[in-house]
Amino acid sequence: LAALAAVVTVVLSGCGGSDSPESSGATAPADTRTAPSSEAERTAQRLARKYVRAMREADVTVLCGTVTASERRRPGGLCDMEVVGALRGPTPKVGVPTVTGETAEVKVLRGESDTLVLGLELESGAWKVGNARFEKVER
Repeated sequence: LAALAAVVTVVLSGCGGSDSPESSGATAPADTRTAPSSEAERTAQRLARKYVRAMREADVTVLCGTVTASERRRPGGLCDMEVVGALRGPTPKVGVPTVTGETAEVKVLRGESDTLVLGLELESGAWKVGNARFEKVER
């Protein structure tokens, strides 16, 4: 899992325009909501669940189908099970994505284990995982 933390390659960037949530496409923080409220959030959450399931099952074919083209091509990227490793520990809970334009962030809660944060990007109209990192859980 420590190797996944080193795999972070794409930094989420906001889109220009107004700072108001309504005009930017931003949503309320993921940890305060229990269900997606838009189609973008629902499809982003489905993709995140698929990625997490592939990590838990060490299914490289499915895993590679959920990441961006640049990550598929990058040696040691998010598609490399030797680097990523199977996700172990408590059954994860995929949170509600925070969508901002063509990017989204999804927190994957894992009980007392560090939180997996997935950065998603729209690629050819479909959500794909572009980066991932772990955040320490406050104890």
